[in-house]
Amino acid sequence: RLGRSGRAPVTLAGTWIEAIENIGARGITVLEDDGAWQARVGARSLAEPLPEADLVLVLVKSTQTALIAPLAARALAPGGLAVTLQNGLGNAAILEAATGAGRVAQGIAFLGATLLAPGLVRGFPGRVILGAVSTAPSRVHDLALLLAKSGFIGEVVEDVAPHLWLKLAANCAINPLKSQI
Repeated sequence: RLGRSGRAPVTLAGTWIEAIENIGARGITVLEDDGAWQARVGARSLAEPLPEADLVLVLVKSTQTALIAPLAARALAPGGLAVTLQNGLGNAAILEAATGAGRVAQGIAFLGATLLAPGLVRGFPGRVILGAVSTAPSRVHDLALLLAKSGFIGEVVEDVAPHLWLKLAANCAINPLKSQI
């Protein structure tokens, strides 16, 4: 959605070379209930130097956060903000250890996507909740505005912890069921 809006340059970084090549050549196609759309975005391997960014979204599985944190820190521009929208606890602290104090915001995404093929996903609507950061509240509000202009439903809250715990509890209940289906 950020890439489709054209409001900010977007570069996806990862380790799946086939997806990086597909996205770089053809963009990302998203299937939704009301139709399909495509976005052209940059795509890089994590083995390559990443472009400097004012905003770095960390969206990996929690078990990968420690591996990604130094890469996110190197890509973060001076005065930039790293934002974790990951499930689980402790991700913000890991990122802050790599980026420095006051450079990390934490939120939670109540939306989803299912990978269908390299560069092809099925999107599911939902909302994003961002926690206010005392050292960079305007940056978090700017991000919320950017997300809204890109088609996300979102809000900024003073205390994100209850929302993180709610998502964790839901995942604890749902994820074991998925593995049995």
